[in-house]
Amino acid sequence: MNNIRLSGGTELAFLSNDPTIRRFKVVCKDPKFPNLMIYYFELTDKKADKNTPTEDFIRNAKLTHIFQRTE
Repeated sequence: MNNIRLSGGTELAFLSNDPTIRRFKVVCKDPKFPNLMIYYFELTDKKADKNTPTEDFIRNAKLTHIFQRTE
């Protein structure tokens, strides 16, 4: 069994002016590793506009980029 914890999920709105693209940061703590893992990912929903709620955006989006780093 793996006890990975995800926290600190935040949208990085300042990184995109396009309402069809949103970027997020998630912190991941795995007890098997000494450092936190930070995941940055980009989602694209071609039908979204600036008024699309985040939950709907995520549900309809495709993953277009992911980046991982340790902290």
